[in-house]
Amino acid sequence: MTRLFIPVKREENETDLQKIRIEPRFGRTNEFAIYDTAMKSLEFLKNTNHHQGGSDSFIDMIKKIKGEGVVVAHIGSHAYDSFYSEGFPVYQAEKNANLKEIINLYEDKQLISFPKPKDGSCCSGESKHVSHLEVM
Repeated sequence: MTRLFIPVKREENETDLQKIRIEPRFGRTNEFAIYDTAMKSLEFLKNTNHHQGGSDSFIDMIKKIKGEGVVVAHIGSHAYDSFYSEGFPVYQAEKNANLKEIINLYEDKQLISFPKPKDGSCCSGESKHVSHLEVM
């Protein structure tokens, strides 16, 4: 069983997967979608740890829900290293992808691993920040 941890932005109680988008600001997302690939089920988890400066609180959240991977549009080097050191793969999504697209890409084995960001990069959009546009 794989459970993917995906930062999302959506209108309150929105359930249409095409209207739910990935939140490009991983640490500032209001909620996460948890997609269970075996059960083909989806649940939402409120983010109570808004941008902890790259702390491992997200690692704790993923462990608590028994997550096994993270899908992001952007991520800083500290968070990336923390996820990988705990054995959580980090997958890359387009910055405006909807949840249906992300799930389909994962199911079709087309969701790619996020490349390692430069050391010291952060998620504030600074020039050292790695995004999908910089690696293509």
